[in-house]
Amino acid sequence: DTLKAATENAESSAKVAANKAIDKFDDMAITTAISAELTKDPDIKLFNVNVDTKDGAVTLKGTVPTDEVRNRATAIAKTFSGVQSVDNQLVVKSN
Repeated sequence: DTLKAATENAESSAKVAANKAIDKFDDMAITTAISAELTKDPDIKLFNVNVDTKDGAVTLKGTVPTDEVRNRATAIAKTFSGVQSVDNQLVVKSN
């Protein structure tokens, strides 16, 4: 019985670790996809926008030229599956 319990615990730990790895991968995939999409936008690609994703929660940091571009960055981020929320911390800086 002790061996069976130890085996079940090991399997359970392995599943938890695998799920965390998948979640981590998904966060990385979301970050990469959003970053790639933002660099396609002619108004955003000229600025340094940092995308960070943790458990599906996306944070956007950096500067953009207008409120319109700031809002567009949020809209772009929200289009990806797996995104639970978007925290837009972008600062509008006009030149």
